[in-house]
Amino acid sequence: MSRVLLSNNANLNRVITVDGAGSGDFTSIQAAIDAASSHNPTQPQPFTILIAAGEYNESLTLADHVHLVGLGNGATVKIMQTSQSVIRNGAACSLTNLRISGSFSPMINLPSSFSGELVLNQVVIAEQLAEINAIACGGGTLTLQQCALRYGGSLVGNGGSIQIQQSLIQHVHNMPLAVTQAALEIHGGRIEAYASRFENLAIPASGGSAVQFLTSAPQSARFYYCVFRASSGFSIDSTIPMNAVLAACRMNAQINTSNILAGYLDYDYNLNI
Repeated sequence: MSRVLLSNNANLNRVITVDGAGSGDFTSIQAAIDAASSHNPTQPQPFTILIAAGEYNESLTLADHVHLVGLGNGATVKIMQTSQSVIRNGAACSLTNLRISGSFSPMINLPSSFSGELVLNQVVIAEQLAEINAIACGGGTLTLQQCALRYGGSLVGNGGSIQIQQSLIQHVHNMPLAVTQAALEIHGGRIEAYASRFENLAIPASGGSAVQFLTSAPQSARFYYCVFRASSGFSIDSTIPMNAVLAACRMNAQINTSNILAGYLDYDYNLNI
């Protein structure tokens, strides 16, 4: 297994290892989560699960203050599932250096009952099947830090709060009969993004915006130093009247100013980006 540097205050008794080849404490990630959860971890005394490189065909129920860390470089820990979500529910924890794949939508599900914060750090989601949504955030807070999402569906906010930092969010597929979606769809809730890139690269292009607001206006929509690329139509589109803040953003097409009515809009467009 790879070497990992833990913080000085880390309690090694609260570190569990997983290795599908049998060299760890467990061969299953879920078994390790369940074992850690049975000790009632807290924010000042969390558990850390170190996962050896390999493929894990699992659907996970996360636990509060039980953090998952993939070992190796380039997200060599792959968690995959085809019959249900890879992450069935949210928890107040973090996932670091993992690769997630599957053919069940959404791959990560945060239901409306979720009220904590799930942090994804250096997580890769790669799935080019059309209509397979990467993440559905119905409740709580989802934070993406230096993540790369390249998938056929969307990152969907259904009322939860989404924070995106230094991440790449792409919608991409080449299925001609598929409905082209935005890379990021927001249905109410809150969205804040910093230094991130949102791209709709789907083929064929059929009105594919980078970001689209639907159903109900968000409580807050703020983008700082972001890049937006549409396949056609608006870079940022909205089917409903709403306000937004865009500061120092760049895009290859205009925004829908007929529905994005007010706020602070500072951006350049018609750029070859």
